[in-house]
Amino acid sequence: STTALEGLPVMSREELLKVALENGGYSTPSLNDTLYLHYKGYRRIENLDKYDGLKSLWLHSNGFERIENLDHLKELRCLFL
Repeated sequence: STTALEGLPVMSREELLKVALENGGYSTPSLNDTLYLHYKGYRRIENLDKYDGLKSLWLHSNGFERIENLDHLKELRCLFL
């Protein structure tokens, strides 16, 4: 996984693809309707622009200071913080 200077994981495109596939998702980002990104240690929400089909997003138990970069997720119905 890609890490920031502090040694914490970064929500990179590669990391998102890896997590999607580990949880039975698809390699084409827009086909995924759920992403399980909880308990990962992310500090920032980013690189979700191609995941525009998400209906459920699990983000709890990370280290976010701000909830951001989710405006484009028009199908999102469940956001777990």
